Amino acid sequence: MATKATRHKEVVRRRKEREKQQRAQSILDAATKVFLNKGYTKTTMDDIALAAEITKPTIYQYFDTKEQLYFTLMNPFIEELASGTEKIEKKMLEGEYDKGASLVCDLFRNMYGAYQKYPYRFRIVQFFQQSGRIWEMSDSVSSSLNKKGKLNFDRLRRVLALGIEQGLLKDYNVYQLADVFWGLFVGVVQLSDVKSYRTTRTPAANRKDRNLEASLELAEKLVTDAVALS
Repeated sequence: MATKATRHKEVVRRRKEREKQQRAQSILDAATKVFLNKGYTKTTMDDIALAAEITKPTIYQYFDTKEQLYFTLMNPFIEELASGTEKIEKKMLEGEYDKGASLVCDLFRNMYGAYQKYPYRFRIVQFFQQSGRIWEMSDSVSSSLNKKGKLNFDRLRRVLALGIEQGLLKDYNVYQLADVFWGLFVGVVQLSDVKSYRTTRTPAANRKDRNLEASLELAEKLVTDAVALS
């Protein structure tokens, strides 16, 4: 049976852990704002420390380098997307889909859901991919990002292959089909984001954007008409 002193130590340990997590999150929140305003190259750890209202040495207690911090910012969106696709794959394996339209709908909802949950992280991921900055990062970080991206696309391709196998989707090349799904979604969201940010300085997901929702509904319908069966 735990003594009073042992319980006290455990309470203190949990409090310190919460404080550590809160401090790390405050650093990430500050870094997100600075990266979006100044860009990756121009942002310094001093900038982030100032925005987080802490000293630079404190940041290094949590993140070894700027690129590690940036990588940590991208992770939540990537993981959220992966988790959703994994759930869809499980439903496919259990035979829960009887219409291709339902599968297409879930795939679009998964992508949009990840974006809505992490709109700023989505923009950071896209900036890094499109700017080519990923190739300037250390081998360990770029390798990790590439691995995560490959796992996501591999799972999406497996879902699409199962859809074809189960007679839910037309027999298209799954590599090209996966690119179309992701490319169409990214293009629509980015265009809406640009329009929204130009006038409000916030991504479209931070407010109710019927234009974005309507555009994604149209994109979903076009893909459904083109590839869905049954």
